Amino acid sequence: MAAPECLDPRNPDSQWPYCPSYASAIAFTTLFGAVTLAHYIQAFLFRKPFCWVVCMASTWEAIGFALRIMGARDPRAESFATVSQILILLAPLWVNAFVYMVVGRIVYFWLPEKRIWGIKATSLTRWFVWFDVMVFLIQAAGGLMLTGAGENDEDRKVTKIGLNIYMTGIGVQQGVLVIFIALMISFHVRALREGKS
Repeated sequence: MAAPECLDPRNPDSQWPYCPSYASAIAFTTLFGAVTLAHYIQAFLFRKPFCWVVCMASTWEAIGFALRIMGARDPRAESFATVSQILILLAPLWVNAFVYMVVGRIVYFWLPEKRIWGIKATSLTRWFVWFDVMVFLIQAAGGLMLTGAGENDEDRKVTKIGLNIYMTGIGVQQGVLVIFIALMISFHVRALREGKS
């Protein structure tokens, strides 16, 4: 196998806008691989099928960094750079979806009326996961446009549009998270009032 190689990011053959660190990619692949294994084992042992969502997040991260290892060895290979970037950019959305699912269950089991802000616990999960899917699609579209970076003006325009689309997705995601945090603060205050901690 080839040794890690660093191409100048301005080199038209380079698929990376920076020099991917081989050592860091190995470290993060190992860490995410261990976390992934732990998630799968816990989901199986505790019989929690809904945990497939967090398993998917850590799997995407582990695969993304494994591809970065290969990309550090072959910085000219577009497939390593493209798939690695997409998986690493989108994996956190799976984590958000998992948190929304867990919070829906917490509201269901902790609050006697099984609702918060007038929203049923089951609907709460559904709404936030749908927002997450919408953000996922926006960020995926922008992320795919980011991967085609080239040297000519047309490629730069597409890359800029892709970055704007991706950042719009990030903005929507942050807005949803602010609403979610406000909802969680409200839940926490109610749980304290009812003597649950």
